[in-house]
Amino acid sequence: MVRASIVHVQDQRQRQTLRRQLGSLNLNLVKRITVARYAEHFNRFAQHLQDTNQPWPNSPEEFDLVVSEYLEILWDLGIPKTSATYTLASIHYYMPQLKRKLPRSWQLKAVWDKLELPCIRWLFLEDRPEGHVAGLFGGLQWSSPYRRAFGASNLRLR
Repeated sequence: MVRASIVHVQDQRQRQTLRRQLGSLNLNLVKRITVARYAEHFNRFAQHLQDTNQPWPNSPEEFDLVVSEYLEILWDLGIPKTSATYTLASIHYYMPQLKRKLPRSWQLKAVWDKLELPCIRWLFLEDRPEGHVAGLFGGLQWSSPYRRAFGASNLRLR
């Protein structure tokens, strides 16, 4: 994700200074806040391995088994779905050699996605005329990033 951009610059030194302020290309590949979340969830996963006295997996198959067990624990404890997503993404971020080698873990995450729908907050708007929308929304409206995706951006929130 691009944090900033360099506008047309005449001088090579000036361009070099601006690029050094932005940091390396690798640092700009993923937002800093996302990297911080990856670190947090990767450390939680590593702490789980340490707490359960499990050795660090040596092969992708072992890793897939351990991660899938960890996802089952997250599910059982009622941890939010985002923790599972960030855990898997952090493993791929810090260990790119495991990409496409954790099929069971991603299958469990896909099942989790099917069983637990995205958080959508429904609001009743019975006292406002624009709240009684005919058709798909029928007097209810949602407040989430999904509004635009599903064509509900013209509805107003309280």
